[in-house]
Amino acid sequence: MTVSPPSFFEALPEDGIGFHPWAKSLIGRHFYPGLPAEPVIVDARWTGMQATLNVTELLRNKGFIYLQSSNPYQERRPVCVDIIGEQGCMKRAWFWNGHWKKIHLPPDQLKQTKTLTFRVNQTWNPSLVKVLDDSRDLGIVVALPEFDEGPYFLFEHLLQSREEA
Repeated sequence: MTVSPPSFFEALPEDGIGFHPWAKSLIGRHFYPGLPAEPVIVDARWTGMQATLNVTELLRNKGFIYLQSSNPYQERRPVCVDIIGEQGCMKRAWFWNGHWKKIHLPPDQLKQTKTLTFRVNQTWNPSLVKVLDDSRDLGIVVALPEFDEGPYFLFEHLLQSREEA
């Protein structure tokens, strides 16, 4: 048997690595009682245990991301996510419920960072807890600040009371 040497990406793929495909994330009234009848829908991606994305100029200029955890056990065992850049851990966030959080990243570090890695302390599997027929191991949901209007404008308004400094 012949074994070839490992190969590595010369550059991170444009869409990142370690993420599940883009999906529509529904933000409904069950978490945000002030929401209008129509739920807010944003483009988001699930991570597994770890995922890495390229830092775009827009992300660098905005200086924040949106994160959410839907782990059914997080009230008893909180989910921790480390956000890591080339200089090391830039931010740590904890999740005890399913609320979205706006996470600000240190501007001085973000300016020098080419990639962000999201590393969670635990994943969960929807099919094992009989929530959905989905066998993926899920970490957190990541939504990027893409625009200042439409669903993201309302999304931003909803998060003002839950914003993390």
